[in-house]
Amino acid sequence: MCLMLVRNYGAISVVGIIMSAFNGEKFLPESLTSVCQKTGVTVRWWIRDDGSTESTREVLTDASSQIKSVSLVPVPVLPEW
Repeated sequence: MCLMLVRNYGAISVVGIIMSAFNGEKFLPESLTSVCQKTGVTVRWWIRDDGSTESTREVLTDASSQIKSVSLVPVPVLPEW
C-alpha cells in the first residue's frame, strides 16, 4: 500500500509518500534512487518494513541514513497470539 500526497508551492512541488514494504530488497534501492533524483520536486518518504523475511529492513535502514528525505517508520514488536 502506498499513499502519495502532492502540494504545489509555486514552481516547486512537494510530494509525501507513505508506504509499507514487504520483501522489497530487489526493488527498493532503484526505486528510492530514481524518485529522489527527480528535479523540480521535493520528495519526502515515510516507509515501514511490513515483516519482510529477507533484507528489506537493512535496505531501508541504509537508505534512511544516506538519503535525508527517507524516514524509516519503526514497527512495534507485538506479542505472540
